[in-house]
Amino acid sequence: MDVSFAVNTSENMNLLIPGIYDFIVLDATNEVSKKGNEMIKLILRIKNDDKTYNIFDYLVATEAAAFKIKQFAQCVGLENELTKGKISNTDCFEKTGTAEITIKSDETGQYPDKNVVKRYIFSRKENALRESIKQTEAMYKTNQSTSFIDDELPF
Repeated sequence: MDVSFAVNTSENMNLLIPGIYDFIVLDATNEVSKKGNEMIKLILRIKNDDKTYNIFDYLVATEAAAFKIKQFAQCVGLENELTKGKISNTDCFEKTGTAEITIKSDETGQYPDKNVVKRYIFSRKENALRESIKQTEAMYKTNQSTSFIDDELPF
């Protein structure tokens, strides 16, 4: 009896399957593109099935790429910075969000396939929750020196 099966011998074994994933910005650095445009190089860390993946993305300061900067800012809660017209690399560091990841093949065949961000996913609910957490953390830091013990509580 013959059994047919596919063996993945390609380098795709180390790639994420296209889909939607949560990420944290592991690193964000100021760079200049090959065409001389300012950009922020992001390293997004994604954990999936006990594996960790680092995905590179670039927020290029051009009119054509403005949609991606807007998507990213809305996704990670940087709307205020977006409305001011300036997002810095330090604003991006350790931000969390959700992105649709896909696989991009090099048309020349010179480089191996790689994961790329297809789009950042904006969720008003998540951003409202993120803002609530920030406010709670700020309130806690402000009240940290104040005792929370109230001797008049009945228990």
